[in-house]
Amino acid sequence: MPKVRKESLPFFIPVFILSLIFLKLYILIGIIFLALSAFILYFFRDPEKNIPQNSENLIIAPADGKIITLRKVTSEEQKKFHTTANASKISIFMNVFNVHVNRAPITGKITHLLHTKGKKLPAFREKSSELNEHTDIQIQNKNTTISLRLIAGLVAQRIVTFKEKNYNITAGERMSLIKFGSRVDIFIPENFNVTAKINDKTSAGETILARIKKIA
Repeated sequence: MPKVRKESLPFFIPVFILSLIFLKLYILIGIIFLALSAFILYFFRDPEKNIPQNSENLIIAPADGKIITLRKVTSEEQKKFHTTANASKISIFMNVFNVHVNRAPITGKITHLLHTKGKKLPAFREKSSELNEHTDIQIQNKNTTISLRLIAGLVAQRIVTFKEKNYNITAGERMSLIKFGSRVDIFIPENFNVTAKINDKTSAGETILARIKKIA
């Protein structure tokens, strides 16, 4: 059984207490609350992952979910996310049944970390990237700089980052948690070949999104 994040406790404890109360008063309502408390533990599960070997030449998925966007960046995104003109944008949508612990896509130093408050539009909508609560992260190593945007969704409560700026993170290491429905945008520079495809299912810390181009 995978471990459960401690962030589940503020949600689990009151719901579980209510389930015990209602099981004595109105058993059907008690069962509903009991099922909800079980789902909270399920949502906050944090399974171990099999990190790919030779990850220094790879970009690994930062999130469990489904790829809903795969396209070249716009000129505006290029400036905002400090990436190259031919970079690719990949958006991974996480529904409430996905694992919501995010993992580092590369090994490197966190050079930028900024949280911005915002709205709660459905995370699969393109506008949510700009309008919703989000956290921007950049990780830099000798090969590249990767930009990510963690986006809170319609029922998301909060984005929690486990690391701080200037932290040296390892590919596949736990990086953040987005509570209850969300999305992660990752910007892949042109010196990598994107191997992922639209509608692919991803596993954080395991699925390979891109490989570094070989120098002739």
